[in-house]
Amino acid sequence: IAGDDMQWFNGELVAVDGPWTFQGEYLVSVLDDAALIIANVVQPSVGTVTYHGGYVQVMYFLTGEHDNYNKATGTFERVIPNRNFYFRKGCGAVGPGAWQIGARYNFLDLNDNTIDGGILHNLTCGLNWFFNLNMKVQFDYMLTDRDAALGGDLGDGLIHGWGVRFAHDF
Repeated sequence: IAGDDMQWFNGELVAVDGPWTFQGEYLVSVLDDAALIIANVVQPSVGTVTYHGGYVQVMYFLTGEHDNYNKATGTFERVIPNRNFYFRKGCGAVGPGAWQIGARYNFLDLNDNTIDGGILHNLTCGLNWFFNLNMKVQFDYMLTDRDAALGGDLGDGLIHGWGVRFAHDF
């Protein structure tokens, strides 16, 4: 999509209450003098298009930890487990690490003023296991409903996905 001028309006809300974390964000994108590009040819302008989307999520620590949100930077800091996960010879596993469950709903609407990019609804359920403040494993299941806006049912449907991520930082 080509355009003359773009404005983004974005808002975020975060609340941490003990082991609970609530978060949401909403974004509006306004593109003036928008035009499709088809086969490297810019089509006539359709005027202004407005796209929007956002998410809400809730997370809960099963082992009693809490998220650390830095208001100055607008970011989450590392999770520090109450008891790190590790093995001790002869004793087996000692300490559970930190376990967190969560659910998230995402919405994205890319349809406006005859330029239709589709609509997505996504639900993600996840489990995070923090071994210590430097390592974690994330397990996610994602269900996405896609309305591709390509005419008819072409590209529409449900998408199921599983994800596993191992993160190590220092």
